[in-house]
Amino acid sequence: MGRLGEREGVRDAGRDPDRVAHGLQLAAGGRLWVPVVTPAGWSLLRLNPVGLAGIGDLPAGGGSGEGVGRSSHLAVAGGALWMAAGDRLLRVSLTTGQVIATIPLPGSYSSDVAANQGGTVLVASEADDGGLGRVQRRDPVTGALIASHQMIGVAAPGIGGLIGSGVWVAEATGMMGYIERFRTVTMAPDLATEVGGTNGIDVTVAGGLTWVTEGVNPSHDYCADPVTGRVLARIPLPDPDQDGVLAVSDRYVYYESPAGNGFYLKRVRVPAACR
Repeated sequence: MGRLGEREGVRDAGRDPDRVAHGLQLAAGGRLWVPVVTPAGWSLLRLNPVGLAGIGDLPAGGGSGEGVGRSSHLAVAGGALWMAAGDRLLRVSLTTGQVIATIPLPGSYSSDVAANQGGTVLVASEADDGGLGRVQRRDPVTGALIASHQMIGVAAPGIGGLIGSGVWVAEATGMMGYIERFRTVTMAPDLATEVGGTNGIDVTVAGGLTWVTEGVNPSHDYCADPVTGRVLARIPLPDPDQDGVLAVSDRYVYYESPAGNGFYLKRVRVPAACR
């Protein structure tokens, strides 16, 4: 299926302690692509997916890594790789790893990008350091703006994924947060799908369903209908007040369970209603 609540700050980006891998690594074009944040800004690593040997490193510049824990920053659309790098979107060749086009996001402090499975619909988000942002549909080849909806939050809205004619987004407003489905044609929100929570509430599209997680609120750990957001089944965590969902596969929900000064990685079966 995919990821849920990707852990922020994986420190193994070319063995450089100042390079921090962020978001979701993406396999495409026979390579593994890893977005990283360095003191100089964003960078994109190209790795061999088998041995993880480095093939290329593309400095991308850009703004802050704010909000990276709930974002992917990579998508394949229009025959190329798209990377959200703070104050810009980069279109990158899947064969050479070189930048084909740069789309400025003036004033943007953080950004995110995602695409549908066929790579025909591209959605991006951005926010400035004052908390004013937008979620946008862009042309998957040129990056030209097609439709936009204004948002207010502490970082760029996290794009949980596209499915059918909608895209699911998580927004942290500073004090609270929420998830909501937007129509990809107009980028208008579907108000009936909004679910409020803390800044930690998150959403991911995986396996044809919408998955909602929020570590501090067990009632917000569930799979849902991808169009209506209707709850289908709760994720059966043994200790929901402490356990936190990390990822979901076809058969299992993987979660962390506290143990002393660390934690264990454990799993439970995906509920039948979520298959």
